[in-house]
Amino acid sequence: MATNTLLKVRCWFFLLLPILLTSSCDKPGDFEIKIPAPSLFISSNFKDKSAIEVEVSKVTLKFLEETDVESVTNAKVTVFEGENFLEELDLVMPVGPRALPKYTTKNLNPQNGKEYVIEVKVDGFKTVRARSVIPSRVGIRNFSIGAVTKSFNPLENNVVYNFPVYISYNDPSSETNYYHLKIAQQIYEFKVVEGDTINYGSLLRSIGFGPDNDNNYVNAYFAGGVLLQDDPFGGQYVFKMETEIDPSHQRLGQLFLELRTVSEDYYRFHNSLDHQNQQVGGTGGFEESITPYYNVENGNGIFAGYTQVLDSTLVEIQ
Repeated sequence: MATNTLLKVRCWFFLLLPILLTSSCDKPGDFEIKIPAPSLFISSNFKDKSAIEVEVSKVTLKFLEETDVESVTNAKVTVFEGENFLEELDLVMPVGPRALPKYTTKNLNPQNGKEYVIEVKVDGFKTVRARSVIPSRVGIRNFSIGAVTKSFNPLENNVVYNFPVYISYNDPSSETNYYHLKIAQQIYEFKVVEGDTINYGSLLRSIGFGPDNDNNYVNAYFAGGVLLQDDPFGGQYVFKMETEIDPSHQRLGQLFLELRTVSEDYYRFHNSLDHQNQQVGGTGGFEESITPYYNVENGNGIFAGYTQVLDSTLVEIQ
């Protein structure tokens, strides 16, 4: 998420560019461009019983150019429970080509219901603070699929499988809750050697949701899954699943479900990210600027807690 979030920063600053430019009327046609000073951008979605990881970046707006986003590796990042100091985070350098430096906890074991605060200090910037709570976990009540039908795509020589998916969860009716529901289809890769079928790996294909049911409580998320407030389906969410494979070397495996119970900060941030993505993608044009939701003091970005439950079911082909 964090890497994708940093890329979206460029789009947000571009959308806000007309607001950031001011003109001087001393002489006809003269104007003065005031470019904002660099700011810190913080990115961290954290969950219970896992290390807190924080990405810190310096964002500089360039006139009529892309925003410059630079990872910060000389920050002092500390975490508190309320106002009680817990730990200073270690810098971990990336090992993959697309990975970014991260500050991570070593001994902290975050718990549900507790408020955590991060504090980020970088020379030349004001101290950045952000706080969030990990909500209580909500369990999955049902995860199952209906009858599977099969058709063929003659253009690709692929097989297309369709089936309904049924999901329900134990949403507490006495309070407002927020969720990020994600689905992934496992696909096995195989080859036939001297008549024997040999599996040599598998992949997980993230399932995108269509915007057909979007409303104030349901939002299909562009980066995968759907964002939900409470239980807008009245007890059971049903959607039609379609997945396509090459039967010469692929077959379906398990269907995986991840239900995140997320903080309001997480929900509001990702909603604003999705709305901004729709606008930049051309569905909204430039008629109305999208203001991103941040919960960071003296900077920009997100620090948001969540918890998760996982389930899976086998896709049985008749």
